[in-house]
Amino acid sequence: MSQTPDPHINDRIRRNIESIALLEKAFERRRTPVDRVSDAVSAFAGSIRFIAANAGLIVAWTLWNLLAPSHLRFDPGFGVLQLTIAIEALFLSAFVLMSQNRQKRQAEHWAHVGLQISLLAEQESTKMLQMMENICRFLGMEKTGRDQELKQLTEQVPVVKLAEEVGKTLRPEEAAVQEIAAVLKEEERAEAEKEAPHDPTPPA
Repeated sequence: MSQTPDPHINDRIRRNIESIALLEKAFERRRTPVDRVSDAVSAFAGSIRFIAANAGLIVAWTLWNLLAPSHLRFDPGFGVLQLTIAIEALFLSAFVLMSQNRQKRQAEHWAHVGLQISLLAEQESTKMLQMMENICRFLGMEKTGRDQELKQLTEQVPVVKLAEEVGKTLRPEEAAVQEIAAVLKEEERAEAEKEAPHDPTPPA
């Protein structure tokens, strides 16, 4: 059953939504069999069904090995249960990490697309400001044309320079974090020395 198009969404917005949906479907089709398995396992492991299944199995396992006759108890010390849970956690962690790595690659792709769109938008805005500046000069609006803020906005900002400036602002924050970590480490070392037992016997 086809849905009635929303009259508030024009054709251009609708085409953009359809383009994004097609890209998402293309990402899904490019998944390898390993990616599909890891995504399925991660989705099931994060559901209430998985929690209920594990809880039911553990409760049944525990009750059987506590209440059943001694000759029918297959894991009286619960060693097999602990080993099974550890193996399950190991494999689940691996599948979740694989799924997260694939999602990270997809997110990085969209981040690159967003960066390109932002750069195009910045170039278009700069070009429009330059055109407005020329129009102001043509109309004799010299005061507006000499606006320093407008002149700064009409200048192209290289991406490399912008990245360098962002890096300069982050470096002091990283240095401060490292300094705090060094202080905490020194305090922990001092506390460990205080708590360490001292040998009262003087050296011979």
